[in-house]
Order: sequence, then structure tokens, then C-alpha cells
Amino acid sequence: MLEKRKKNGTEKPQSKRVARKTYGGRASLQVTHPKISSEAFGWDPGNVTSGSPEEKTWKCSLGHVYQAAIVRRTRRNHGCPFCSGHQVWFGFNDLATTHPQLSLEAVDGPVTGYSTVSQVL
Repeated sequence: MLEKRKKNGTEKPQSKRVARKTYGGRASLQVTHPKISSEAFGWDPGNVTSGSPEEKTWKCSLGHVYQAAIVRRTRRNHGCPFCSGHQVWFGFNDLATTHPQLSLEAVDGPVTGYSTVSQVL
């Protein structure tokens, strides 16, 4: 029967299996989330899974280095806290950098660089 299909050109093609790197029998972060795993900084994303609660070091495309749990990056879609505005990086997303005119109107005087921390506290 197979010989007949080969002659007619109707043989079903073999399924293509992609080599998958696994960790503990499950697909690794590198396989399941290649974009996120490209931001791994100083560790191998092929040795963990996407549901791991481990805190790891990450580096975003703008060069910000931060700590976050793997599961927060994969299931909750959390990215760089500086790029998203959840943490302040002086010279990047602080008030004096993003709104210099507004920082001049502060009650305690102009907000500049690191003085922001002491003025708020």
C-alpha cells in the first residue's frame, strides 16, 4: 500500500519535530517564551520553566537591570519596572527628566536628580 502511495505521490509527509530543550520533563523557558528569555541576565533560561517562582536578574532592551520572579514575567506579563513607570530611574523617568518645567513648581523648590528622594521623605 505504501509503495502504491509513493508511486502516486500521495504519501503523507513525515511530521516535522522541532528539537525542544526541556527541564525536568517540561519545556524550558527558552522554548516557551523566547522573547522573555532573551532578557535573562547572567543565567541560562534553558534550565528553568515558565512557572518557576525563582527570582532572577533581567536586563531590558534599554539596559535596565532588575530582579523579578520568572512566573511574574510569564504569566502576569510584567516587564521592566523602570520602563513601565513602576520604579524611578533618575535621569530616565524621574520628574526632573520627564517634566522639567513642572519640577520647578515644586513646593520645596526645584526637583533635581537625587534631591527628589530627600524631598519626598
